[in-house]
Amino acid sequence: MLDTEYQKGKYFMYLRKSTESEEKQVASIGDQKSDLEEIIQREKLQIVQIFEESKSAHDPGRPIFNEMMDRIKNGEANGIIAWHLNRLSRNPVDGGLIIYFLDKRLIKFIRVKDRVILNTSTDKFMVSIELGISKKYSDDLSDVVKRANRVKFNDRYEWAGRPKPGYLNSFDPVTKLRPTVIDPDRFHILKDSMKKIIYDNYTTLEALHWLNDDMKYKTRMTTSDGGKPLQKSAFYRILKDTYYYGLITRNEDGEKKEIMGRHLPMITKEEYDALQERLKRKDKPKIIKHEFAYRGIMRCGDCGASIIAQEKYQIICPVCKLKFHRGKKTVYCPKCKTNISEMTNPKILHYVYYGCSKRKNPKCPEKHIQISNLEQQIEEMLAKYEIPEDFCKWALRYLKVWTKDKTDNQKVIRENLHKRHFELQQRLDNLVLAYTSPENKNHDIMPKEQFERIKLPLTDERDTLLGQLESSDRYQDEVIELTEKTFNFSCYARYWFATGDLRTKTQILATLGNNLIIRDKKLLLEPSTPFVILERSKKDVAEITKCYNLDKEIIPTIQTNLPDALKYKMLGDLDSNQDTILQRDVYYHCTISQNI
Repeated sequence: MLDTEYQKGKYFMYLRKSTESEEKQVASIGDQKSDLEEIIQREKLQIVQIFEESKSAHDPGRPIFNEMMDRIKNGEANGIIAWHLNRLSRNPVDGGLIIYFLDKRLIKFIRVKDRVILNTSTDKFMVSIELGISKKYSDDLSDVVKRANRVKFNDRYEWAGRPKPGYLNSFDPVTKLRPTVIDPDRFHILKDSMKKIIYDNYTTLEALHWLNDDMKYKTRMTTSDGGKPLQKSAFYRILKDTYYYGLITRNEDGEKKEIMGRHLPMITKEEYDALQERLKRKDKPKIIKHEFAYRGIMRCGDCGASIIAQEKYQIICPVCKLKFHRGKKTVYCPKCKTNISEMTNPKILHYVYYGCSKRKNPKCPEKHIQISNLEQQIEEMLAKYEIPEDFCKWALRYLKVWTKDKTDNQKVIRENLHKRHFELQQRLDNLVLAYTSPENKNHDIMPKEQFERIKLPLTDERDTLLGQLESSDRYQDEVIELTEKTFNFSCYARYWFATGDLRTKTQILATLGNNLIIRDKKLLLEPSTPFVILERSKKDVAEITKCYNLDKEIIPTIQTNLPDALKYKMLGDLDSNQDTILQRDVYYHCTISQNI
């Protein structure tokens, strides 16, 4: 018969399930509760409250467990019912607290699924042993996981933790490994969000809103979380993570190690550096009262400070015809003293000027330039690089022919690379099996130095091939996309500029080149390579046109019987088939920075 004091005790039920992989085999909270309710009903125990917690017990600091122990200390209960002692603790701090409460008779009974633990020297000794075993099991499992992570990092050049956003852990049934692959639902839109910050002058929050609102981005579903929009803090972590251009970092015994991973990078190192520069500009948010075009992309040619925009208003008094500046505190005409609010149809003039902010040199001599003058200069630059619409269509048509030929060649190259990569991986796998075999337990057959000497060139060649595979896979899509953007921009930029909003105009100016400065009221820049070539080609075509006495502008899609010299200038460096391929490489490798 059960002890009367045991049955009259007041109990807290504690249920815990870790969310981490170390306890995947432990019963769920529902299963624990079901088993314990049978005991409670059979033994007629009094439950004061049920505590449920989903948190690892490897470290102290579980809030619900601490709350339960505080309430036991206050006398609200004198017993605990749990599925197993390892549900209560896997660390020496919490385990010591349980034994201390038993010793002080704050806890009189602990009921687990197979027995009752009383406040006796034998039971307390057994509790300390069981909690120590739980701690030992947790530590051993931690060592196994860390060792596997080190192998994955040092030997396979892969990220050993939870997959980063945009990536997944797959399973290879042949090698039994779990390589990192791209997440088809998230990789490309995350990549596009980064490109919008780098190339399209989006702020970080604008890119995040585009990602969540326009593209309906949702985080990857897990057992306990996911399916939600990306949070701002998580997005900033992604933007600052070197993993996304291929560099994996890991701390081992207090030492930081870096390797170039085997996963497919989302951006290049140059794009990552440009992204960090953009993020630095946003460290100190500024209050923007007015929206202006070209904000943040131009600098003073004299002192290097940023160029800012300023609005100015002037009023022509209808009474005395005086033109005067209207400031925030101006309330009447300075000549006739007529109140502005009482003027009948006064003429209001609005000006926008761009000039040096003078933050680096308060006495900077650079003068302001009016927006109409600035936009006229931008219009003239766009006219230099403009191409006819028919020529644009013609160039893109030949691009498709070029792409088809290149695709066939790339297919053969990729097959050869895949074959060689598979051979190298097999040799590496066989080498590792031989080195770790029981016959080589003492490294008599294959010493460690020999293993490393054979392994190093194989891994180097394998990683080089992997990089070639990744670049060849990305090459074709990027070529087509960048080329179409280049020709479309040159064809339609003047129209976009004339009809676009403030953001569109800013993007167009940023696309034209780098190092935009204003000096002596002149806009200066270093034009991007594609536009330099277009401008030079237009001049060459004009000279050849004069040589052949062609009065009209030449459009290739209309005139099929062009002189050979003119074809060479319009098509660039041709191969033997001059009528089917547009060859100049720079058209296909150029980086157009906007997506208008």
